[in-house]
Amino acid sequence: MDNSKSPHCAKKCDQQNTIKCRINIKEKDNNWRTYLHNAASHGRLEICEDLIDKGADIDAQDYASRTPLFYAVRHQHLEVAEHLLKKDANPNLGTVETEYTQVYKITSLHVAAFLGNLKMCKVLIKYGANKDAKDSLSKKPVDYAIENSHAVVVKYLSKISNSAPYTKFKMKIFKIWNSKSKL
Repeated sequence: MDNSKSPHCAKKCDQQNTIKCRINIKEKDNNWRTYLHNAASHGRLEICEDLIDKGADIDAQDYASRTPLFYAVRHQHLEVAEHLLKKDANPNLGTVETEYTQVYKITSLHVAAFLGNLKMCKVLIKYGANKDAKDSLSKKPVDYAIENSHAVVVKYLSKISNSAPYTKFKMKIFKIWNSKSKL
């Protein structure tokens, strides 16, 4: 891949217009990321629109199965995420994440809940994200919100989910643990 035309030239393409960049929109870098991954990661809505109009694979996956939607959610670019979803990006595709020696699979909704981004959670749910999806450790998005003390997201996900009694139980345990840790 020519560095001048790598997926990391989103800024350059933004200034020149993606049509004039003459790029291969299906080309991937060493981490299997496409131009659309990069544009979504940086919140470049106009570039995302151009790439999708030119036929970019909206659900392309990088080396860890991360999609452009995952990057938009992870970097909290709500407008980009919603545009990708409107263009039929799959909100339920999982990604493989590693933490130390543990490998687990999560969805974009898990990430939005982890970050406490209520607006993003609502958009993902609106476009079909599975609110009860379990990661490879059997954690639901609401579990990520609980673990990170995002009460508003916990309340929302509990309200729309089939896990309200379960969530109430987990919140009670969290509150007890949290009050003891402050002593």
